[in-house]
Amino acid sequence: MERMKREDAKRRNFKAQPVMKDDPIPLPDRERKPLIEIQVFALHVDHRAVERTDFNQMVNNGKHKAQVIKTACEGKRQEACTTHETIDT
Repeated sequence: MERMKREDAKRRNFKAQPVMKDDPIPLPDRERKPLIEIQVFALHVDHRAVERTDFNQMVNNGKHKAQVIKTACEGKRQEACTTHETIDT
């Protein structure tokens, strides 16, 4: 019991260590890396927009040509039908 009191008294007599102003083990200086160089990059979206407009124009031209040919064929059919009907009558 007395021993516990002595140990308790020792714990209460805590003395802090003095604060060291200089670090006894200095850290090495950090390596100075060069600044990051920004590299120019091209997004796929930029090229795709131009390619897509060219493709859409090509498709529309094809549709327009097909429509022109269709109307021309229908016109010829109409002429053939009208001339044929007049021949039959």
